[in-house]
Amino acid sequence: MKTTVMCWAVALWSTSIITLCPSSSPAQQKALLAESEALFPTCLACSVDGKSVAFGTHDGKVHVWTWKNPKSSVVYENPKAIPMCVQFSPNGESILIGGLDNSIRLIDVKKRAETMVFTGHQETVWAVAFRPDAKSIVSTSGDGTVRAWDCITGKQRYAVKLGSTGNCIAINSDGKLLACGTGDGKVMLFDANSGELTKELSGHSQRVVEVTFLDADKLLVSGGTEGICREWNVESGKEQRVLNTHSKIRGAGFSSNGKTITADVDGNVRMWDFASGKEMGSLLAEKTGIVVFGTDRNTFLTGGATIKVWNLALLLKK
Repeated sequence: MKTTVMCWAVALWSTSIITLCPSSSPAQQKALLAESEALFPTCLACSVDGKSVAFGTHDGKVHVWTWKNPKSSVVYENPKAIPMCVQFSPNGESILIGGLDNSIRLIDVKKRAETMVFTGHQETVWAVAFRPDAKSIVSTSGDGTVRAWDCITGKQRYAVKLGSTGNCIAINSDGKLLACGTGDGKVMLFDANSGELTKELSGHSQRVVEVTFLDADKLLVSGGTEGICREWNVESGKEQRVLNTHSKIRGAGFSSNGKTITADVDGNVRMWDFASGKEMGSLLAEKTGIVVFGTDRNTFLTGGATIKVWNLALLLKK
């Protein structure tokens, strides 16, 4: 007896045709905006205007996709510098990559050329971020430091010791405050200009994998691998809400309307309402370990066997 599996084509945004199988719900079929070929990305980022996606792969390549061009372009390649984090500049013309070679590289997207290398970290660079004026950047690494760099001269402005590995980083909208999540479960806030520690937020029992400023920078949300997400008041440093996902997580992302996306160790993506703590739905996303929101806080990316682009509002629409 022959078995036939039916699939529906929904979009074309890579070098392969995108299909969804019948196991996906109608809501998921509508909400999946795009899907790549099998890539297993090492890192993901969305441009500020939401039109481009950058990602790294294990062969040392950095790719960029745009909605207008269904094929990805390799903008940088260095097998000795496998990218573990990537970030677009505010104008989208450059990207930052941090890698296993302990360095940070500034890449011109159009020219596909390396324009600057920042050296100083002693271990893998796990997170990088531009400050809003794009004149300086910040980074954190397995060497247990947060560092700031001048994008004009390439010189290091400061280096601050964390006491543990640095895993994730975020800059608030005016560029004055820097948040860093550490391997021992701390969330640390720094003056982004001087590197002075302003607050240390304790509560996570394991590695912090995501920090995000929300609500006009009044709130900071964090996710730890123990499966707990926490909401903090930035001014007071007090914890306001706790979301228990009851599962070890590898990645997390936060929307502006209180919705949280987590990727657990089994590769499943789950959607949560932070206020109520209720699970709102789940996706099977092929060993997903990366969750990244666009600046609209509605479109988000998941990275696993493939890269998928989702519309959160459509996913939650009944």
